[in-house]
This record gives sequence, structure tokens and C-alpha cells, in this order.
Amino acid sequence: MLKKNQQEIDLVWTMNISKYYRTFVGQFTKWYREFYEYTNNKDAELILLQLGWILSSTNRYYRDQATLAIVKILNFDSELIKFFISNFVNVKDRYVVERAMAAIYGATINLNDPKKIEEVSKQVYDSFFDVEDLIPNVLARDYGRQIINYAIYHDALNEKVDLFKVFPKYEGIWKYEEVPDEQILELKKIYKKHSGFGSITRSMMTNFGRANGMYGDFGRYIFQSALSPWEEQFDIQDLSNIVVKLCLDLGYSPQLFSEFDTLDGRYFDRFSNKEERIGKKYQWIAFYELLANISDNFIPYKLKVTFDDEYNHFTKHKNELWISAIKNKDFSGLYEEELDENDHIVNTEREYQKKWTVSDSYIRNIDVSVTDETPPLSRKRIFDFSLPDYLTDIWMKENIDTKILRYYISTEFESEEYYALSFYNDDRRQKDSFQGFTRDKTENLTIMGRAVFVKKSELKKLHQEAMNDIGNVSSPTTYDIFLREYYWHEAYNNWEKERSEYDKKVYIHSSHCYGWEKADQYTSLEEDKTNESLSLLMPSKILVDFGQLKMDSDYKWKNDKNECVCFDGRFIGGERVLLGKKDFIDEFCLKNEYTIVWFCYYDKIGLNQYHDSHYYFVKEGNQYIYFEQDNKHGYYDR
Repeated sequence: MLKKNQQEIDLVWTMNISKYYRTFVGQFTKWYREFYEYTNNKDAELILLQLGWILSSTNRYYRDQATLAIVKILNFDSELIKFFISNFVNVKDRYVVERAMAAIYGATINLNDPKKIEEVSKQVYDSFFDVEDLIPNVLARDYGRQIINYAIYHDALNEKVDLFKVFPKYEGIWKYEEVPDEQILELKKIYKKHSGFGSITRSMMTNFGRANGMYGDFGRYIFQSALSPWEEQFDIQDLSNIVVKLCLDLGYSPQLFSEFDTLDGRYFDRFSNKEERIGKKYQWIAFYELLANISDNFIPYKLKVTFDDEYNHFTKHKNELWISAIKNKDFSGLYEEELDENDHIVNTEREYQKKWTVSDSYIRNIDVSVTDETPPLSRKRIFDFSLPDYLTDIWMKENIDTKILRYYISTEFESEEYYALSFYNDDRRQKDSFQGFTRDKTENLTIMGRAVFVKKSELKKLHQEAMNDIGNVSSPTTYDIFLREYYWHEAYNNWEKERSEYDKKVYIHSSHCYGWEKADQYTSLEEDKTNESLSLLMPSKILVDFGQLKMDSDYKWKNDKNECVCFDGRFIGGERVLLGKKDFIDEFCLKNEYTIVWFCYYDKIGLNQYHDSHYYFVKEGNQYIYFEQDNKHGYYDR
């Protein structure tokens, strides 16, 4: 395999391991992900060699399962990470290299020993970055860069690493020749008898298309979306044409691969197409190459156009006419002579955007830091929560007692006292077999909330804010950050910076929600199970920094004494609640002069009625003071 080029690998290997009915590949990857137990490095190395080449597959389920199985094995010993680097970082199948780098990254960010981090990051630098021709794959490059960033974060960067070779230079280098529409149309004629090429051109068509037809899902929703930051610098359809031609240059042969693409890589469902075409594999490879070149060389910008007074007056007058026409339902006066904006431009300047990052673009399609995403089967109820056996009119109308509401914010579990830093309790009952929500057939009770920290000197301001703005009762959530990237990664720092610009509250958050979108990954151990988003409640950065907390392999947050001080109840078989040890939170508040406040909400639905209320608790000494923000009861229109 090492001696074969991209086309030969796909011809003799990829097609044969990607067919859906070849279940031994799926069983093999799934078994090692679910049941593998480490015995020795020699056996592990042989397994890694087999799993590594499965990363070439166009079957997304096999590829994703193999990726996480590799990460799981690499987690046993950093020497295995170095072995995997030496065997897969420079193979000729870029699809393999991309996922190999992803797996290496996933295993590296599970390391905490600075010496091991230094050794692994140095080998990544030597093998991937310190080479004559850097592999042009935007994801592989980013995984490598983040490994270097992780070493920097842990003060474990080897002195011989030249960061100039690792990070973008933004030199404006463009190496691709224009591929006009006419050339694409000519290629379609040449390969008319081979449907695989036509599938590529249709898939790569961007939103408005041009001479080649209507948009394709890949071209519009993936390719165009990712390249949109550079739309002022490039025509996106021109870039799409370059990718189509690049697929052929990289080795896609319509004669060799069209039969597989027609029979085995068929397009059944735009949302869950597990087995993709060989042509789709080349689209991904070419797309990631083009995006690597653009993002490494060009900073995105928007054009700010200034018009003269005549044009500004014209547009203002036109808007006034539209408002008048809508009010009076008379549109006859709208059709007056138009002004050409190009004749009235006074000045045009570039407003450069922040430097583009992979994590901001949603193109990362698997969280390699999560190998086990299945909560325990055993149930450990933390709260006693349920609907009454029978709803009554009195129950629907009366407020929930404050003692009951207080119960959900501070509790005892396994002889330890905890605060609920974020919680969501919900019980729903259907009055017939229909499972959707209907006002007359659904009975529902929800109690939810989150804790925040407020300086004692700011309590008066908090009360004013709370009465004027109910606010959010859920934890802040991010969807594009890997679980093990909190809170060191630039993606979180960028999110925090942006949030602070508009979220100017008097309080700070006690919790955060990891909410990875799994629509593009197939990591469920059940092959036919629908993709489900994975979420996890975590202590906020300020608590993690204060307690020097680290997340263990069971997603529990522990201090330097290896004591668990914070955890999501779902990962012990409980409900959706983030519990923080009371003595730890009290110490944090005491040392920083904070008071803890819970913003909450409850909602009752039943008997064709609704009753909901926003409220908050303020902890003062040993007391929990209740404040109601709003309270509504009513009947649904039948």
C-alpha cells in the first residue's frame, strides 16, 4: 500500500472495504472501539496498522468507527502515538492522512504529562511540518497546528520547533489556473458515458450555478458555505470548477470508478448517506486542498462602499416610499427611475475580518476527543421528579411551592452536599399513543435553571436587571469545540471574546454546555441508529481555573487531590444536572466575594391549560431568598 498512489489505493483497496454489505469491516472497527483491552504494544501496533488503512474508506460509518477505535488504543501509551505518526502521517492517500492526524490530535489532547506532550508534538513537527512539501489538507494542517498549540499551552514545546513552518504566512500565493465553464462542459462531453464525473459536477455546483445546471448540496451547503469569507476576493463557482478539475488531477478516473459510484455510492438521503462515492472522496480531498491554500494565504475581508449624497438621498426616499406603500396598500408610486449604484461610489475600502480558523467554519466532522459517548445503563436518580398521577384544575392553577423549587438547586447525593449549577427536569405524559406535542393530549412538567455568580456589591444592580430582563435559564452552549479543547483552545477563547462583547451582564457563568452537533458523524455503536447530538454540562472556565480542575476519562472534573468536585449527572446514570460540591463552590465565592444566584423557570401543561413562571434565588448566608419575575396561567384556544 505504501508504494501505491492515490488512484491505485482506491482501486485495489478502498472500493473493496467500503461496500455496505462487507460487514466484517464494520464489525472489526466496532469491536475494537467497544471491547478492546490493552495487553502489549506489539499487538496494539498490528491492530493500528489495520485500522489505519480503513481510514481510506468512503463508508462514513466504518471510517468514523475506525477513527475512534484508533484514538482509544493510542490513549493507552504515548509510544503508540509515535508509532502511528511514523506509519501514517506521510502515506499517499490524503484521506488517510487527514483522519490519522485527527486521531493523533485526539490522543494527544488526552495527555497531561509535559514530557510526553513534548515528544509527540516534536515528532508531529518533524514528520508533518518540517518537510519539503507540506500536505495541502486544511484539516490535517489544523490538527497538527493544534497539537503544537497544546504543547505551547503546557509549556512543553521543543526548542527545535520552528513556528514559522507551522502557522499561516498569508503571502497571497495562488497556484491554480482558471477553469472556465466551457472547459467543464467539454469534460462532461468527454466522460458522457461514465456517470461518475457527472455526479461530481452536479454535486459541486454552487448556489446560483451557471451554465452547468442547478446547485448541488455539497457545492452549496458545504463548499460555498466554507469559502464564503473570501467571496469578495474570489468567484465561488470559479473555485468550484477548479475543484472539479482537481479531482481528475488527483487521480479520479471516471472509467475506473463510475460503476462503484453508481451501484455502491448511491445517493439515498441527503442527511444520512453512509456510503459515499469514490468521486465524493476526491471532492473532499480537493476541497480541503483548495481551502488550505486560500486560508493560509488570504485574510478574509468585506468591502465597505461609500456612496455620494445623491444616491444616499435616493435610497432614503425609496425606503420611505415602500413604507408608505405598505401602509396605504398603494404600490403605484414605487416604479420610478432607478439609479445605478456603480455611478455614485465615492470610496471603497477593505474591512479585514478576524483571521479565519477551522473551528469557526464547522468543517470539522468528528470530535476525536470523545471515544465513549454512551451514558451508563444503570439509573441513579438525583432528584425525585415526576408529574402527579392525575392532573387537577387546582394543581394547574396553583404555584409550585418555593420549598419544592428550592429542592432543585441544592441537594445531597451519596452523603455529599452539592449545588445544582445547571439543571433540566422534564416529565411528559401522552394521553394516547400519539407522541407529538398537542395541547389537549400532552401533560408536561418542566423545572430548569442555572447558577451564576454576582459580586456582593452588585446585588442591587442584579435585582434591577432581573426585573427588567428575564434572561436565559440555560447554560451558554458551544457547538464547534471538541470536548477536550475546553478551556485552552483558541476556538473557546474566540467564542468567549465575542460573547463578552454583547453579553454584558452583571454576573458571570458557573456552567457551560458542550453541544457537539453529530449530524456529520457516525459514531453510534449501533450502525443503523440515527445520529444524535451529544451534550455535556461542565463547570465554567473561572471555576476550572480556580480549582485547577481536570476532566478524567469518565468526564468528571477533579482537583489536584484527585477528588471529584463537579460532574454531569447523566454520566453516572442520572438526569441532566451539573452538580458542584458545595464546599468547593462556597470557597470560590468566599475568596472572590461572590454570591451565588439561580435563574430558573417552571412550566406546567395539561387539561388544555398552561402555567409558567420565571424566578430566581439569591443565597444570603444560609438562606435562599426567592424572587418571582413573572407568573402566567391561561387556557389554550380549542
